[in-house]
Amino acid sequence: MKTKKLAFVLVAVALSVSAYATKIPKMNIVAVDDSKALVTAVTDPGGASEFSIVSENGDIVYYKRSKAAAVFRSVFDFSALSDGKYTVKIETGTAQVKSEIEVDGGDVQVKAVEKELAPYFAYDSQLLKVSYLNFDRENISMLIYNNGELVFRSNLGNDFTIQRAFDVSKMVNGNFDFVLARTDEPYSFNVTR
Repeated sequence: MKTKKLAFVLVAVALSVSAYATKIPKMNIVAVDDSKALVTAVTDPGGASEFSIVSENGDIVYYKRSKAAAVFRSVFDFSALSDGKYTVKIETGTAQVKSEIEVDGGDVQVKAVEKELAPYFAYDSQLLKVSYLNFDRENISMLIYNNGELVFRSNLGNDFTIQRAFDVSKMVNGNFDFVLARTDEPYSFNVTR
């Protein structure tokens, strides 16, 4: 009985440690006045982080990479930017937070901050495993391409946690891209057999 309790405690501790091992950055954007916004972020002090502001057509308006800064704080004047939507994003390792801002005649409107973790892919000769936290509860699909040609599609659903394993033991030789398809940019994992 004591062995079972000890094993249960060890499993609970391991799960707690792994949950805290992935540090999701925190970001806040506050409008200072009509054209300026204060951006503050707290990231993992042990890892590099990237801060960017990107226009809706993909142009990088601002970019900064820090090696190990735990806190980022800056006031941005958006009055010189063209009207449109911009994405303010901080990435640390496999985690990112982003917020959309809209500039209209120099005025700035800030949307809610969104969190996102990249999916986890694991591959051996028998299985491809994928695990993904679906914060936005989007409909997620797995697309498998062989040398650029779609060979398989599976709807994974819109659950908050998505965990699937695909039997790849009988796949032919080729260059396969496993694509986790979602509304924003997809995630992909390449396997060559």
